[in-house]
Amino acid sequence: MKKTLKADLHIHTTMSDGYLKPDELLLRLRDTDIGCISVTDHDSVAAIDVLNRRASMFKIRIIPGVELSAEFNGNDLHFLGYFINHHSKRFLDYLYLFGRRRFQRAQEMIDLLEKMGINISIDKVAESARNGPIGRPHLADMLIQGGWAKTRDEAFEKYLGNDGPVYVEKYRITAVEVINLIHSIGGAAFIAHPALQCDDKIIKELAKEGLDGIEVMHPKHTPEDIRHFTLLAKKLKLLTSGGSDFHGDPNSDIKLGDYFIDETEVNRIEEYCISKRAEWNIKNGEDKEATEGEKSENKK
Repeated sequence: MKKTLKADLHIHTTMSDGYLKPDELLLRLRDTDIGCISVTDHDSVAAIDVLNRRASMFKIRIIPGVELSAEFNGNDLHFLGYFINHHSKRFLDYLYLFGRRRFQRAQEMIDLLEKMGINISIDKVAESARNGPIGRPHLADMLIQGGWAKTRDEAFEKYLGNDGPVYVEKYRITAVEVINLIHSIGGAAFIAHPALQCDDKIIKELAKEGLDGIEVMHPKHTPEDIRHFTLLAKKLKLLTSGGSDFHGDPNSDIKLGDYFIDETEVNRIEEYCISKRAEWNIKNGEDKEATEGEKSENKK
């Protein structure tokens, strides 16, 4: 009987806010029993092709994925997309828009820091992000380098957090738009780490809007959370997923191989996507209706 693989479907690299490059991630995986992964960088799919070119050398199965932020009834939610067509031109155009908005947001926060007597170069921030999507963690790293904070947590607490003095609201699209966007490129949309960001009522409402699954396994989910969301997914007829949300932070105790699901769950997601693509009317994502963000951008 063929042995099923352990799968980690929530990993980040330097292409968003992780610490390890895609190559370094594969090397790190050699010391684990994880045989299937999805790198779900924020607003970026740049790591996927790099991983695919080298995965066979490491005998790692790569599931194309992404993590996107959205707003739903005043709540800031994160969604994971699996088995996506990461080469879709229209999807890459969305990511370009998100990236530009991230850059503008970072510049606004840098301007506010400057008013506090803290000078940070946007070029250095972009370099820290490896010219990928810029996020607050990259600003935090610059604050650490400049001696204004000792850790990322301290940087967020003193400056960058949602209640911090330089916080700038980020560009968002709605949860329904994100779900439709993921469907338009052939993928399944999962709510990420629900215990941290939403209640059952929101999940039930999203299920009516096309949500496909719930991330059940997560480092910050208690055993009670895992049981609860597993039962909720069964009740709502949703898929389940899970992973480590690994960023490679040297100060974190989260390790690759500690949080995983069985590959049979991954296969279930893949089979589901294949069965739903006719319903989702996949045409490389080109013919779907534009999101509100895209419409407003086109008016400029």
